[in-house]
Amino acid sequence: MTMTTQNTSTPTKDIASGPIQSIRESNSEEALASDTNEESIRATERGLVRKLDWTLMPILWILYMLKNLDKFNISQAKLSSLEDDLGMHGTQYNTVVSMATVGYIPMMIPSNMMITRVRPSLFLSIFAILWSIIATAMAASQSYSQIAGLRFLLGLFEAPFAPGALWLMSCWYTKRELGLRVAIMHSGAIMASSFAGLIAAGVFSKLEGYKGMGGWRWLFIIEGSISLGFALLAIGLLFDSPGDSPEKMSGAGRWILSEKEKECAIERIRQDQVSNQITSNRSVWFGLKLAIRDYRVWMLALIALPPSMFSAVVQLIVAWLSDRFCDRSGPIILSMIVMIIGLAVDMGTDTSRSAVRYFASFLYITGSDAVFSIPRAWVATAASQTSEERACAAAILEVISALSYIWSPYFFRNEDAPRYRPGMIILIVFAVACGAVTGLMRWLLWRDNRKILAKYQGTGLTPVLHPI
Repeated sequence: MTMTTQNTSTPTKDIASGPIQSIRESNSEEALASDTNEESIRATERGLVRKLDWTLMPILWILYMLKNLDKFNISQAKLSSLEDDLGMHGTQYNTVVSMATVGYIPMMIPSNMMITRVRPSLFLSIFAILWSIIATAMAASQSYSQIAGLRFLLGLFEAPFAPGALWLMSCWYTKRELGLRVAIMHSGAIMASSFAGLIAAGVFSKLEGYKGMGGWRWLFIIEGSISLGFALLAIGLLFDSPGDSPEKMSGAGRWILSEKEKECAIERIRQDQVSNQITSNRSVWFGLKLAIRDYRVWMLALIALPPSMFSAVVQLIVAWLSDRFCDRSGPIILSMIVMIIGLAVDMGTDTSRSAVRYFASFLYITGSDAVFSIPRAWVATAASQTSEERACAAAILEVISALSYIWSPYFFRNEDAPRYRPGMIILIVFAVACGAVTGLMRWLLWRDNRKILAKYQGTGLTPVLHPI
């Protein structure tokens, strides 16, 4: 019995601690290896996105900002002696302004057809160099026809950048990453618009008439030269598309990214593509035909256009009414209420009810944009004890406004998709704060008006009061 027990117990022990235990250990090791591998992939991806954010995005943002600065400087040049120096009259200045758009529009589609067949890093950099040269050469204009022709070329050479940069970003960023990066790049246009006047004021105050040249000529030379410097720098900093294999990668990605990051970049974009890819015909003309025939392209254009166009019209009407009734605070408070209602409707509506949320976009976009011009008009009277104060106050307002575009994109984080409630709540809080500060401003100016009336009482003179 003892022998039998010993003989039967030994194999049982071997089975329990032998093959089965080995299988368990093997499975545990495989799971651990799998977890480790996934964590390694995520770490590689985070490193890749971080490098893109610190190399590709800054140069795209700077070039986009400078492109718009070169485009906007014609408006500042008018404040100098541009029209007098070139003998322009009537609507010739307006024609000069519009000539950039005449060159801009027809070039955008052909350029993005070409960019898929060339190296984007060289393609975008070369066009940036060309527009910088034209922007600088505008300083040598001696007649209306010359500057109009140069403005046409400026638009022609600037046209490839915005759509090309968007395409290039889509080659490296996934759908969950792209929206924020596009918004960040477009904030460059806002910064250019905000600081164009300050830069021009500085140039005109120091260089107007220097070496016998108008301040506008110096403005074109300085801004064009800065653009040229960054355009040359972009040759080494811009990425090309990832391509199909790490060995074929070119552009800045070739030396900035590690081998693992190159493989990660190719694979994650491949996995992120919508499952409707066509590989049988990759010609640019076929791509153009697909885009033209794709109803989604036109629907997106229609979706984007109405709220923006509607808000632009409302902004003009609100500004006119504000001027007509000499009321600044009322339109701002009412517009913030409309904005809050729109945001609240969007937040409270199910994501499947697209029509309701689309209607809400009209409300909050219009509410936000409708009063864009009113604080700028208000500051001209509210802070106007001297002309110098008025000029500085306007500049401070623009700087503060521009600074908001630095941190506002971070309100809408990827992890908050698709509702982005924290971002929406922050916008509502700011809208409430804006309305409250406007109400306080109204009361302060009403109090100042009472002091002014008391000061003039009995003099027989009618004082000019603050619009409130």
